[in-house]
Amino acid sequence: MPDNQNLKQLLQHGFRYAYSLTHNKAQAEDFVQDAWLSMIKRRAPHTKAYFYTVIRNKFLNQLKHEKVVPLISVEATETEESLTATEEEFSNILADKDMIDKALAKVKPLEREIIYLYYFEEYSTAEISELTDLSKGMVCSLIHRTRLKLKKHIQLQEKKVLP
Repeated sequence: MPDNQNLKQLLQHGFRYAYSLTHNKAQAEDFVQDAWLSMIKRRAPHTKAYFYTVIRNKFLNQLKHEKVVPLISVEATETEESLTATEEEFSNILADKDMIDKALAKVKPLEREIIYLYYFEEYSTAEISELTDLSKGMVCSLIHRTRLKLKKHIQLQEKKVLP
């Protein structure tokens, strides 16, 4: 059992991860609570990776019950090298929290999850691939395409703000 400080950090990380999936505070809190109770009942290891997996599975189960399944089309797989090409430009976009929150609300849950894990939790594409059961190429492709979507949403928001 982790000490209180580690437990608090684990739950905070879990909440941010759940929020990245749902983009809804109440749902994120529910997923964290349900996942934590599941882990306690199963006497599962209290690791961040395991906690994320339980939260993600609970989220996917809810999607299945709602019959909303994120579909991923594979047009072309991107490489990790192509992701770093516009990394600096995209980092500037991530600096504006309000804009990125609004833009993230417009993308699919799976895309939010991948962006959260890659940019905010700083997982590698290989680690994300392992966590999500997606191929590394699919993860790279999702990062690339989601980044383009986010840039487009942010550009539209900026046009609305300008007189």
